[in-house]
Amino acid sequence: ASFHASVPLPATIITMALLLKSGAAPSHQWVPAVVEGLHWSLVALLMTVQKLNPLFLIFFLLKTDLVYKIMFLYVTFSALVGAVGGLSHTSLRKITAYSAIAHMSWVLATLMCDSWLWLAYFLLYSLVLISLLSLLSYSESSTLTHLVTTNKSYLSF
Repeated sequence: ASFHASVPLPATIITMALLLKSGAAPSHQWVPAVVEGLHWSLVALLMTVQKLNPLFLIFFLLKTDLVYKIMFLYVTFSALVGAVGGLSHTSLRKITAYSAIAHMSWVLATLMCDSWLWLAYFLLYSLVLISLLSLLSYSESSTLTHLVTTNKSYLSF
């Protein structure tokens, strides 16, 4: 018997700790608070590179039924929290944090399919996110109002 099948509780606890590190809901509360105080380049690092190791480890730990059930809950909570959480904020950093939480639900859902599709999705998401954060950094915008009213913004119409 493998380690994963014989010891489901430690694998479950490790997976939940990794999900906390990756910012998946319901253990997501630290993400918007931390992101609010970071420069855009550090936001990009936190939302991309810092999630790779936990996601790789989760991919290999996802072998027990208990871990699979917990992952399903995290996928559901991340989708709901990410979709609704950013609606009440005008801070672009907090909105991108909630967007990242929503995208974690897609990453985790594809990760549960036991294929490497999650990595392709995550890399494409990272490319788009880094491009968007570069534009936000260039425009020096921190709120929706500032983004729309600034002349330096590529995103205003």
